[in-house]
Amino acid sequence: MTTTEPVTASYQILKRPAVIWDVDGTLADTADIVHHVAASHPRHTGMNYPAFHEAARTIPARKGMPETARCWNASGILNIIVTARSAEYRHYLIDWLDDKAIPAALIRMRAIGDYRPDVDVKRDHVRVLTRTFKLVHAYDDNPHIVAMLREEFAIETTHIPGWTP
Repeated sequence: MTTTEPVTASYQILKRPAVIWDVDGTLADTADIVHHVAASHPRHTGMNYPAFHEAARTIPARKGMPETARCWNASGILNIIVTARSAEYRHYLIDWLDDKAIPAALIRMRAIGDYRPDVDVKRDHVRVLTRTFKLVHAYDDNPHIVAMLREEFAIETTHIPGWTP
């Protein structure tokens, strides 16, 4: 008598390991520009996404984050960017990642015209990614997204402090 593993168990072995990275507030230090999009910020004068994204082109990386991403990459683990930024700003993000020498195998962004909450956008991206990748870790500053990644996908997640709603 022979036994066979379920196809899904065998398929797991073939999936490439990957780490999910949020951008704003996680890889990128948005402290000086978040007032453009965070209603709770004392300097907030109204939602201004174009100003936020224009300013984001030159913001610094958060301390230690590029080095951490490079360590994952050097160990053979892919870095996947999953951001709620609109895809219309993809070229800004690619330039910023290149400037900071942050290796990214894949970038998943909010579709242009998608105004759903960030957690819903990212949930859909992660659901798709789990079909192809073994997601071994994630980094995010939004506590709602951290909870979703841990509870719904059982992904070990580092919560980066400093999220501003």
